[in-house]
Amino acid sequence: MLDPGNKTWWLQLVSSYQKLNDHAGMLNTLVLAERSGIALTTDEKMFLAQLYGKQGVPHKAARVLHAVNEQSPDAQRLAAEASYWQQAKEWDEAIDAWTSAAAFNPEYYWVAAQLALQHQQYQRALSLLEKVSDDTPADRLELARALAYDKLNQITKALQHAKRAHAAIPSKQTESWVQYLTEKQDAALRSPAK
Repeated sequence: MLDPGNKTWWLQLVSSYQKLNDHAGMLNTLVLAERSGIALTTDEKMFLAQLYGKQGVPHKAARVLHAVNEQSPDAQRLAAEASYWQQAKEWDEAIDAWTSAAAFNPEYYWVAAQLALQHQQYQRALSLLEKVSDDTPADRLELARALAYDKLNQITKALQHAKRAHAAIPSKQTESWVQYLTEKQDAALRSPAK
């Protein structure tokens, strides 16, 4: 290489790989440029993260975006970071990133809450569900609360939320939740206290 400190040269090499549709070549060039002390712009780091994602290395993509988001958080970048954390099966980081994205776009609270429920973080899910916007269907929101309270073994609260879900939008699903929780509560009342 004639001038490893010349950013223009690195970017021309990336462009050459791009014309060949060589994602691995573009990725390796950007990584080498950064290791050689070339400072990448936010857009170039976004491109680097996308290349990591295309090469099946979502945790590195997420780390790149996390570093960018720490400097200048942005809803779209935070959502992309969260998606990469999810692909990498890093659930806590994904939930954190979705929650941070929700500070810019409240619809992401629902995504974060669902992910918390899926990964048995029920108390965290409940606090996220409190922030979910009003345009989320009431039956879905109340059933999510019912599930969280059920898993926390707070059957009375779970049943209250299942009944609210059924009152909001009656369906077979809401009806079956009310029935299931009613039976569970009755069974708990019949069993002797330990």
